[in-house]
Amino acid sequence: MAYYRRRLARVHAQDYTDYARAAGALLRRTASPGLVVDLGCGAGDLSAELDEQWDYLGIDDSPDMLSLARQRHPGRRFEQASALDPPPVGAAAVVAIGEVLNYATDAAGLVAWARAARAALAPEGILLVDVAGPLRADPQPRTRVHTGAGYRLEVTVRTDPSRRTLTREISVSDAEGDDREVHVLNLVEPVEVLAALHAAGFEVTPLTGYGELAFPRGWSGFLGRVILDS
Repeated sequence: MAYYRRRLARVHAQDYTDYARAAGALLRRTASPGLVVDLGCGAGDLSAELDEQWDYLGIDDSPDMLSLARQRHPGRRFEQASALDPPPVGAAAVVAIGEVLNYATDAAGLVAWARAARAALAPEGILLVDVAGPLRADPQPRTRVHTGAGYRLEVTVRTDPSRRTLTREISVSDAEGDDREVHVLNLVEPVEVLAALHAAGFEVTPLTGYGELAFPRGWSGFLGRVILDS
């Protein structure tokens, strides 16, 4: 299933970059300079918070997002791949924010993913992730409409508690036409993420936001540090 095609990618890059930039600022304060692997990087806006001391690799499986990222950040590296592919070894930080893991895996797959991230990190490396949990869901379907510069966005959200999924039906209209995407997220309990990160060998600090930018209801963040072998 293709997510973030051209119209939605442009909307996201235009008006939905606050959390990526806030996460980049947090990373700058908490990690040592080195390689940052940004999984599900979108338009690459996290990299705007990192100076020349940092190497950066943005990974996304949306060609349209990557096209925007290369235009906006021509000095950075971007590759098309899945967020579940093992990151390059020796990274100072691995990042998976903006519900990336909800798209890519479920609770059962978190431990394997966390272990792959742990194996990629250098000693004292940092893992920064966030996930949407069951509290992100509403009991009844809801629709919101947002009009931005040159576009109209309509999102209907439906949840299936028995399958622990959240589905967003997204319609985007601009001067060139219309497009519709359906995004399915696997909802993950925060305690499941904590257990997976601990099992993979991380010391974990739960987050309620990135710096002063608080998460919306049902979002949970985690800052993991590699536990050095004694």
